[in-house]
Amino acid sequence: RMLTAPDLGDFPMLYMSDPGYMIVTAEEKTALRRYLTKGGFLWVDDFWGDAEWRQFAEVMRDVLPGREWTVLPNDHPIFR
Repeated sequence: RMLTAPDLGDFPMLYMSDPGYMIVTAEEKTALRRYLTKGGFLWVDDFWGDAEWRQFAEVMRDVLPGREWTVLPNDHPIFR
């Protein structure tokens, strides 16, 4: 699996398309948590409705416990 690849940390960015209803093992969640907490960047897009988004958000709550999504305003510096 990609998320448990030994060279995952060699890539500064991961891209997931259409991740709704994805199934992630405990080992993959641990690997993704390690990747993200060491500075890795995850770009995710293409959700087909609120149910897919909610399921993805639930998986990410397991990956990064204690963290919540934050809506960034349009004037946030990241958009510059």
